[in-house]
Amino acid sequence: MNYLKTFKDDIVTRFWEGSITGVNNDWVKLSSFTAGQPVQFPIKGELIKGNEGGTVKAYYQIERAAGGTSYSDTLEFSVGVALDLKEPEIKEAPNNILQPFAAKDTLTAIVRAYPDMIGTRVSVTWTGTPGEGSKTEGPIDVTAHQDLEVPLPNFLVAFNLGKTVRVIYTVIRNGVPQNSDELSLTVLPIADGDQNLPTPSIDGAVGDELDVMQLEEDAQLRIEKWMLQTVGQCIWLCYNGTDKNGNAVEKVLWAGEANNQDEGLVTGVDVTWVQTLKNESPLEIVLKVNFGKVKDTATAVRFPLRNYIVKNVAKTSGYEDWKSVPSQDFNVGIPVSFDSELTLMVLESDSEPPARISLFKYLLVANRTLIKLGFDRAVRSVAITVSGVNLPRHRIIYTFENGDIHTKDIPVTGNGNPTKFSYQAPRERQISYFIIETGSESSLDGGIGIDIIDCIY
Repeated sequence: MNYLKTFKDDIVTRFWEGSITGVNNDWVKLSSFTAGQPVQFPIKGELIKGNEGGTVKAYYQIERAAGGTSYSDTLEFSVGVALDLKEPEIKEAPNNILQPFAAKDTLTAIVRAYPDMIGTRVSVTWTGTPGEGSKTEGPIDVTAHQDLEVPLPNFLVAFNLGKTVRVIYTVIRNGVPQNSDELSLTVLPIADGDQNLPTPSIDGAVGDELDVMQLEEDAQLRIEKWMLQTVGQCIWLCYNGTDKNGNAVEKVLWAGEANNQDEGLVTGVDVTWVQTLKNESPLEIVLKVNFGKVKDTATAVRFPLRNYIVKNVAKTSGYEDWKSVPSQDFNVGIPVSFDSELTLMVLESDSEPPARISLFKYLLVANRTLIKLGFDRAVRSVAITVSGVNLPRHRIIYTFENGDIHTKDIPVTGNGNPTKFSYQAPRERQISYFIIETGSESSLDGGIGIDIIDCIY
C-alpha cells in the first residue's frame, strides 16, 4: 500500500479476494515509525497458484485511530496459468549422456518452444563443479517462436568428467522469472589411452626409432592440441627407459605443473639424458593431464603411450688433440693436414706467427687471425675445447655444404679449466668447414687456445 496519509494507531487491512480461493485478509496496526510510510503485505504463493485461470480483487481499508474508516479502490486482474517449462536438452548428449569428444567443438543447450515466448528472455544455468565448472549463459532476448539453441562454453565439460551436472533454463516474462524442470546430465569420463587424444613425439624420430646421437641440442618433445585443452591444466610427463648397464631408469620432466600453453605442449627433450640409454632398448613416454586443473594424478587422464626403440651407436668421428703433432708455426695461405684427417689453413692474420702448436700441445691462435679448419668430409657436429679465452671477442663461423653459415661466439674461459662447447647442424644439413676468427686488440688477451676438436660425421 503506497498511501502515505496515515497516523499512529491506524489499522490497515488488506483483502485478497480470489474467484477460486475466496477472501483472504491481513492487517497491521501502525506505530509512530511506520505511520506515513508505505505498507507491505506478503502474498503467499498458494493464493496466486490457487487462482490460476481465475481473477483476483485486491483492496484495503484504513480504520482511523481518530475515528472513521477509509476505503481504497479495487484492483481486479486475471491470474494466468504458469508455463509448463520442460527440462532443457543438450544437443551433443543423446539420452542425456554426454560423451566428452562429442563436445570437442561445441556445447549447446536446447530450449523447446513454449507459449507466447516472443518478448521473453531466457538464461541457461549449468551447475557442475564449483568455479570454472559452472556457468549461467544469458539472459537472451527471444525474438521468434521456435526452439532456441543457447551456446555454452565447452570447457565446462573438462571440469566435470565422470560427474553428473544439473542444467535448467529460466524464462523471464515482465520481469518475473520462472525456472524450467531440471535436466540431470551424465558426463562420461575420458578413458586412459583414448585414441582420440594425441600421442607425444620427439623431433628427429623416424617411425618408432629414436637415434639419440642424431638429436639436435634443442630437440623438442611435442604434443598436439588436445580436445578440451585449457590454459592451466596440470601435466605429468616422464620417460621410462633402460640405461647402458641394463637398469630401469625414469626421467620426470613435468610433475603436476600447470601448462600455460593453449596449443598442445612443446617442451625440451633433455638430450643429455636420453643419450645415456642403452642401444636397442625401449623408451616409453607417459603423459597425463588433469583436465580439471587439479594437481591430482589420481584424476588425471593418461594419453596414448609413445614407445620408441633407442638407437645409441656413436658415429664415426674425427678427433684432434695435437698430442702427436710436433710443435710448429703456421703461416698464411699454406694448408697443413694431420693424421686425424683435419686440415688447417690460416686465411689472414695481423699477428706473427698467426698460429702455432705450442710446447704444451695445444693450438694457439693469435689475435686478429682467420683460420680455416675442416676434416676430409662434411660433419654433423663440432665440439671444441678451448682455454685462455679472456675476452668475448672471438667467434666460430660454421659453413654448410650449400654455402650458408652459422656464427657462434666462443665462450670466455679466463685462465681456468678448459671449456667444451659444441654445435650440431640442423637436421639433414652438414658442416663443410669452420673458421675461427679472433678479433681482440686488448693487451689482456693473447689469443685463444684450442685443446681438442671433436667432430661427428
